[in-house]
Amino acid sequence: MSVIKFPYNMPRPEEISCVLCERKISLQEATIGPTNAEGEVSLLCGGHMWDGRKFIDELADYMAGERRKFFQTNDHGLVQFGMSHVRTLY
Repeated sequence: MSVIKFPYNMPRPEEISCVLCERKISLQEATIGPTNAEGEVSLLCGGHMWDGRKFIDELADYMAGERRKFFQTNDHGLVQFGMSHVRTLY
């Protein structure tokens, strides 16, 4: 798993939520994922790594949702990027 370092002036959370399944996990069970719409690193539970194809699809769905949030927050039109309803199938 990844080493997660928090800024010295922030308390370490006891539990975090996995961005893919929203399961509560400890930091020891977490691994680092892509950045979210706010530019912060997302944390994932390691269990998703066992099924590679499903993990890639779930990660693609998450990233598409974060990209959509980013464009909406910054007043970009999604239709001009051809991504009005982005989902993958597995």
